[in-house]
Amino acid sequence: MNWKIDKSTKQLLCAAGASFVLLAGGSSAGAVELLVNGSFEATSDHFTTPTGWTNIGHTEGVVTYADIGNTIPSYDGGLNFYSIGGVASNGHSSPGEGISQTVATTIGNTYRLTVGLSDENGPNLSSVLNVAIGSQLNQVTLTADSSGFFHRPFETYTFDYVATSSLTTISFTLFSSTDSGNNDPLIDGVSFEQIATGAVPEPSTWAMMMLGFAGLGFMAYRRRNQGATLRAA
Repeated sequence: MNWKIDKSTKQLLCAAGASFVLLAGGSSAGAVELLVNGSFEATSDHFTTPTGWTNIGHTEGVVTYADIGNTIPSYDGGLNFYSIGGVASNGHSSPGEGISQTVATTIGNTYRLTVGLSDENGPNLSSVLNVAIGSQLNQVTLTADSSGFFHRPFETYTFDYVATSSLTTISFTLFSSTDSGNNDPLIDGVSFEQIATGAVPEPSTWAMMMLGFAGLGFMAYRRRNQGATLRAA
């Protein structure tokens, strides 16, 4: 059978096909930031836990770029960053100390954590930072360069995570550090966004789609037959 599909029917079929692809593959709307105060700009207090966050270990506030003479370029254009082992603990931190925040997530969906990381950059020093997303543990080694204290620019790190719970905790904690914790990790510009859904269409959705395709095919068939009848007349 040779079906000739007119332009309008072809457009309907194309639109239905596009919808089919979106439903089958899953799609996500515009990314929505899930973290509160990821840039640490809600307060400039050195001794108060940043809004939205929970301190692990010492109660620390934020450090301003001005406090260190603006020797590190502002990572996200803001005024503050967070230091594990900041002013409240005289710049020294211990393993296990850090900061965390818990957000709502959808099981099976994929999320992306983006963060700017640096360190105090003490000569010949290094530290290892645990970056945890739920049960997923990532370790980042921060090794000082030769530019001197508080001169090492922030670098961007990204971590993807498939949610296994309706609540996910993001945490940054010191794992180890040379020189008794005198190379504290610095954190700024933390972002956590959904990048893909894991949703699969329900059986009823598939059934409706199949009926829709069948209806479009029948419409094309009827239009072809009607055209042939008119020509015969």
